[in-house]
Amino acid sequence: MIKSLAFREYFTSDYEGCVRVFRSNIPKYFCESEIDEFSSFLRSDEIQYLVVEQSGAVVACGGSYVRNGVGRLCWGMVEQSKHGSLIGTALLAKRLNTLFSRNVSVTEVGIDTSQHSAGFFERFGFKAQRRSIDGFSEGLDCVEMTLSRQDWLVEGLPLATTYFGGISSITD
Repeated sequence: MIKSLAFREYFTSDYEGCVRVFRSNIPKYFCESEIDEFSSFLRSDEIQYLVVEQSGAVVACGGSYVRNGVGRLCWGMVEQSKHGSLIGTALLAKRLNTLFSRNVSVTEVGIDTSQHSAGFFERFGFKAQRRSIDGFSEGLDCVEMTLSRQDWLVEGLPLATTYFGGISSITD
C-alpha cells in the first residue's frame, strides 16, 4: 500500500538519498561498478530526474529523456525494502505519461534493464528486443525493451489511471 508519496524534480541536495536507493539495489539490480556512472549522471547539468519522497525521505528516483524522437527511461529505482509497494508502478506511470503527453512526436519509449526487472516492464506492455548475456556485468544481463504509444494506451495507462489518477502526489 502506498502512503503519502510526493513526486518532484531532483535537486543536488537529493544526491545522498538517490545514492542510498541505488546501493540498496546492489547486487541484484545494479552492479557496484555502476555507482561512478550513476554519480556522474546525478552531477550533470542536463539532468531530467524525478525523486519520490515518502515521509520526507527519498524512496525512489528515475529519469527520462527524448533523443532522436524516441523516449528513453534511465536510472529508475525503488529502495529495495519498498519493492512490491506500487511505488515503482507509480514512478513508471509518471515518467511514461510525461514522455507520451508532453512529446507528441514520441511514439516509442525504450529502456535497457536487467533480467531481474524485465518482467516488471512486460506487465505494462514493454517488449524485449534483445538480450545480451552479462551485458551489464557477470550475471547481470542487459535486456533492451521498447513500448509503443499504442501499447501504453492499451496496457499501461488504464492500470496507472485506475490506481493513481493524475500522479503528482499520492496519499491514501
